[in-house]
Amino acid sequence: MTRRLTALVGVLALGCATPAEAGAPVLPGRGIGAVRLEMTLSDVRAALGEPRGALVTNRIGFARFDGELEIVFTSPEADTLTDDAIVVGIGASEGADLAGAVVPGASRADIEAAMGPAPDVIESLEFYPEGLSLEYDGDVVLRVGVIAPYERFAEVPAMTGATR
Repeated sequence: MTRRLTALVGVLALGCATPAEAGAPVLPGRGIGAVRLEMTLSDVRAALGEPRGALVTNRIGFARFDGELEIVFTSPEADTLTDDAIVVGIGASEGADLAGAVVPGASRADIEAAMGPAPDVIESLEFYPEGLSLEYDGDVVLRVGVIAPYERFAEVPAMTGATR
């Protein structure tokens, strides 16, 4: 996993250094461009402006912003995004101005050359523990997502009780 993360960081740094690519860097487990995981809606508004639209249900909100970014929030209110709603995921589709190798339109072969095959696959969605999700249309990346990094276990860990 360390080799894969090192390769990913190298590919992203190389992609960001390419003069023709002036877009927002995709930082697995951290963010896309100026938007970072754990920012508030107020912070995102300051960076990107008002959302073009939002849908909220059961405290999970999805909002689209200019630049073709879709951001997932958790909100203290069940049916509305509040200024203190927290970013838990960031996605980008084709048309987003992104930099690096992990972008919509990239080929599966290029992604796997840089990162290896995704260890977690659910239909057209592929996940990397470093905090990256990819949705494919055939062998072409349709959407890129940044999520919190996670740990993989060979077996399901024993459940533990809640502490108080």
